Amino acid sequence: MTTLALAVVLWLVGFDIIYALQDYEFDKSHGLRSLVVAWGQKNALAAAFSHTWSCAGCYSRSDYSVSSASRISLAGSSSSVASCWNIGLRAGAV
Repeated sequence: MTTLALAVVLWLVGFDIIYALQDYEFDKSHGLRSLVVAWGQKNALAAAFSHTWSCAGCYSRSDYSVSSASRISLAGSSSSVASCWNIGLRAGAV
């Protein structure tokens, strides 16, 4: 459960940084000291990318990933994109 909670926190932080990129010009022009202004857009995006991938790593190692992946895989097998869905699912589980 702790690993899953960590995955959710990393996902949240990663996407929050991505959303903060939209406010870069406003933050900079008003003297706000946001993470994006302090680190720069390129470094903030790299941080968001690493947080998001760390989230995927934590989720794949959590107790929920195998059972969830099995249910999603079965649901995806009846659709027209089943092969792409299942390839992506298996790649993410590795």
